[in-house]
Amino acid sequence: MLKTNRKIILLSIVLFFFLFNTNLYSLVLQSKKQNIYDVKNPTNNFSNNNKFKYPIDSPLEYFIEFPENSRNEKKEEVQSSDTNNLNNYEFNDNELNDSEIVSEEDFINDNSSDDSLFSDFQETFWKNQGEIAIESRLFKNDHNSFSEDSGLSVFSRLETRYEKDSLKLVLRGFARIDQKDQDRDFLALEDAYVQLTFNLNKELKLSFGSKLFNWSTTEAFHPADVINSRNFDSDIEQLEKKGELFLSISTKIFDTYTSLYYFPHYESPEYPGKFSRAGYGYKLEKPVWVEGNSKEDIKQNPWGYQAGIEISKNIADSDFSFHIIYHMDRDRPIIESRINLSPLGATYRLIPHYFKVLQYGFTYQKVFNTFVLKCESAFRNYIEDDFEIQTVSGLKKQKDHGLTALGFEFPFAYENGQETFIFWETQYLWGTDGKKREELNVFQNDMMLGFRHAINDMMGKEIYGSLIFDMERHKELVYALKYTQRLSDIWKIKMGFRIYDAPEEPGSPVLGLQSLHEDNFIYFNLIRYF
Repeated sequence: MLKTNRKIILLSIVLFFFLFNTNLYSLVLQSKKQNIYDVKNPTNNFSNNNKFKYPIDSPLEYFIEFPENSRNEKKEEVQSSDTNNLNNYEFNDNELNDSEIVSEEDFINDNSSDDSLFSDFQETFWKNQGEIAIESRLFKNDHNSFSEDSGLSVFSRLETRYEKDSLKLVLRGFARIDQKDQDRDFLALEDAYVQLTFNLNKELKLSFGSKLFNWSTTEAFHPADVINSRNFDSDIEQLEKKGELFLSISTKIFDTYTSLYYFPHYESPEYPGKFSRAGYGYKLEKPVWVEGNSKEDIKQNPWGYQAGIEISKNIADSDFSFHIIYHMDRDRPIIESRINLSPLGATYRLIPHYFKVLQYGFTYQKVFNTFVLKCESAFRNYIEDDFEIQTVSGLKKQKDHGLTALGFEFPFAYENGQETFIFWETQYLWGTDGKKREELNVFQNDMMLGFRHAINDMMGKEIYGSLIFDMERHKELVYALKYTQRLSDIWKIKMGFRIYDAPEEPGSPVLGLQSLHEDNFIYFNLIRYF
């Protein structure tokens, strides 16, 4: 009953915001049209044969065409009942110098506050957008009646933001309701924060709320990007994130950006359910947080002290960032196993334990003439590395280690306007060896080859493919292929497949991606933007 009520509530919220934003969006479009004028020929404004080009606040970034009259026209006569004083005025484009010419995009995105004819257009500070999608996926039949071999869900993401002068407000989140697998029902707040820029120093900013952080430069491996908790029932190389509660102060000194962070809350990750083909065949209980080396330091209260500092600098064609963060590591828990005996038999309780860690690392990206170099690295020093947990395979404790990822991106442009990007990346875990390395990370010594080909046509057709393979474990590969394109201004499709080829080794524990062996699936998503 609880699950049913939860679905009804989530679906009601999605539909309400969908209808609200659709109507609001139509009003914004109408408002924009009423405040955009053809200065050269006002009589053509809003006529059937005159189309304006202006960006729509949509992830699709589609455009409506601009008037076909070009700057090569020497003279145009302005005739309008609203501009009688300008009748018979001759407008000569050749009299304008480059500094006086304003592009259509700059005109529309101009945030200056003046009292001109177009000042009403500047008063629109709220921006609203979103998407709603039907997601379907079908797994290879595993001949297990307890597992779910298909999925059908409704996904929605909503975003609203306000920005004026020194104030910025952002609110964004998403929800997923699955008809087949109730454990996939998921409501996540991504961004909900306030940012204040002080007039005394335009580079001094105070932010607080909940936010998604991106501390990564690479496509598939992200050793430095550790702030946000993940949803592990998503693409393994690009997991969905949950917002992290934070308070930050940022400033710029000598072209160097410095940010101080405080994180008061331990946000729990989301794991696949017991019957999900994307999971491991068991259900995890609520997590516990380990803040010391004794049992008294284990707590279920998700509030505690976390802090960090990030320093970044842009040098010529390169970006460098260094960070130190003391926080609760939610990438790699130790799963405690407890056996409960009853007349019906023995049952396991599986409880994830998360540990405090001091991480320091960096990200680096440099653009060369023919390629882009990407690198990021992090070392994790666990504060409670002597605390042991009883697992299904014996006593385990956290192990200090480092991760380094290196990548290259090669862009290719063609005369027909199409583009191809080739990716090569590798990640290596260091600081320990043998089986301990394989237990610490799924990608302990892996390589990725990938490509993205953009047709760059009106429908935005794009193909993305990747191959990830383990360079230590025999035959552990992940194949992925994705195709996306628009159907219209507001409709889009996304389809593809994912193949896991990671057979277990006889007599060895299940490691890495072996638990996902042959959990292959195809998927198709129909997306509507508003």
